[in-house]
Order: sequence, then C-alpha cells, then structure tokens
Amino acid sequence: YQRRVHGSPPSSSLNTTVRIALQSKEAADPKESRGVVCRTSPTSEPKAVAGAIAHNLRSGHIVAVAGQGAASINNAIKSIILARRYLEEEGIEIFFQPEFPYTDSNAIHLVLHTNEN
Repeated sequence: YQRRVHGSPPSSSLNTTVRIALQSKEAADPKESRGVVCRTSPTSEPKAVAGAIAHNLRSGHIVAVAGQGAASINNAIKSIILARRYLEEEGIEIFFQPEFPYTDSNAIHLVLHTNEN
C-alpha cells in the first residue's frame, strides 16, 4: 500500500511518500496465517498506519505492528492509539502484547488483540 501525501513544507516543492509495508505473516497455525504485519519507520504517518490497522482488524486479520528503533516504535504506538479510537466507535476494543522475534534483527512486534478474539 502506498499513499502519496500532497502538499509540502513551504521551503520545499517535493511530495512526501508514505509507505506502509503489509506482508502476510508466515505461520504454521491456520489461525496465524490470517495475520498481517504493518512495518513502521521513523517517517511513517501514524494516521495512515492506524487506518491500515483498523481495516485489517475489521476484516478479521491478526495484526502485528513492527518497528526497529525508538522513532519507529513511537510511530507504532501512536498508530495503535489512533486505531483504538477509530475502532471504539464500533465497540471493538484493542490491546497489544510486545514480542521480540528472533527472525527480525532488533525488531519489536506489537501483536494486537481485540475483545472479539
């Protein structure tokens, strides 16, 4: 998913591109195969990531938000807070559990759970 954000700071004439990497989560368990990993970066737009999180949770996917470094994790937490606001209007409550997988070097995964699963 790629979204172009039009407009730029007054001193620059460049457009900013925000990328959200959505990848299928490889897992042996059939429940886990419905999973999506949203990877954040220091330049990720929390509103865009929150929209992707909310959409995938509404679709019944298991969602993990991954980040590497303090700025990425900060954007991941902001995204989860915004997604929680988006979903609470529908009566869906979300919470997360951090995981430290050995497959990604230094990455932290925040696995999201809902009151429905």
